[in-house]
Amino acid sequence: MDPWAAGLAGRLPPGVASGLEAISRVARALTTPGALHEVADRALAAMQATMDLEACVLYLPDAAGQTFEIGGPEALEYTQMMHRLAALEGRRRLVIPVPFLSPSLSSWWLALVTNVDIRTGRSLVDSMINEVVVRDDSIHELVPFEPMDYDNAVLQALGERAKATRS
Repeated sequence: MDPWAAGLAGRLPPGVASGLEAISRVARALTTPGALHEVADRALAAMQATMDLEACVLYLPDAAGQTFEIGGPEALEYTQMMHRLAALEGRRRLVIPVPFLSPSLSSWWLALVTNVDIRTGRSLVDSMINEVVVRDDSIHELVPFEPMDYDNAVLQALGERAKATRS
């Protein structure tokens, strides 16, 4: 799950946590969110199982010079992810796209309600204008795995955050 979404889920002010969220219109861009740790875990597990660096995708001859796209199994808008996150937490959320919410104001908002600093927030907001959708899943030919769906990745991330909070 994206770090800003995890932070946003837990740190919204009381008025916003009740279900109203103003967001920039760029939050309508599509992305294929994925549990990236799952990919790393599988590659590491394959390497450890054989105790051979050749089992790691970085050392596979077929991977040399290749670029791989990694993401979850579904394409979602950021607004859809916020709705689903709220639903998984048992909350309802009204998301209102605000056309005049500038990237600068958006990054300040993220810094206010999450643990993301302003500079990182600005980079995240600026990146949201681009669709980031996996179009080539050829990595599955080299490292076979089924990517975790968004809801399960969110539940896992929320569970990990709750566990870290208790520690």
